[in-house]
Parts: sequence; C-alpha cells; structure tokens
Amino acid sequence: MRAVVLTTGLCCLVLIGCGSSKPQDLIVGKWEMVAQDVKPGEVVDEFTRDGKVIGYRDGKKFNERKYSLADDGKLEFKEDDGKTFATYKATVTKDEMTQTGGDGQVTKFKRVK
Repeated sequence: MRAVVLTTGLCCLVLIGCGSSKPQDLIVGKWEMVAQDVKPGEVVDEFTRDGKVIGYRDGKKFNERKYSLADDGKLEFKEDDGKTFATYKATVTKDEMTQTGGDGQVTKFKRVK
C-alpha cells in the first residue's frame, strides 16, 4: 500500500513539473525579436494569459493589443473593437517562437529569461 501511495505521488509531481505543451500556455511571457536588423532587446512582445500582447520598443511600452492563438497555431492580433488586423501561423516551443505571415515572411523570437 505504501508503495502505491509513493508511486502515485511521484507520478503527480512529474506531471505537474512537465507543464503544458499547448501553444496557448507556451506563448505566455516575454519574447524578444531575433532579426539581423534588430538589436538585442530592441523589440520585445509580452503575451499575457488574459489575451493581451504588450509591445515594447527600446524598453518602453509601445502599444497594447489583444491576441488569440488557436490549437492549430493560428495567431490573430486584434484591435480594441475586436477586428483582426494581422494573422500569422505561429509555432511556439518553450524557448522559441516563429510567426509566418500570409506572404511567407518569417519572424523569429526567443523567450526572455
């Protein structure tokens, strides 16, 4: 009986430690744009759990918008009135994010630690 309780407890801890691999959970946090013509830290976007994205340029808040990210990676940025103004295909991992626009242009980000 004691072994069953210990095994169950260990399994719970492992599952909690793994975290979620859903894109909606992975995107939450600060992301720094990685591009040849962008200095490190120059462009940072912060995605919040409640659907906001806050843009920072050179460390200063630049704008705040709404976003939605579907399970299939469809990332939409929206105006305050709810109208979509940009749509991307997003791939999000623990440390990297790639956004691909309808024109095929790819923008890469790395997680700010």
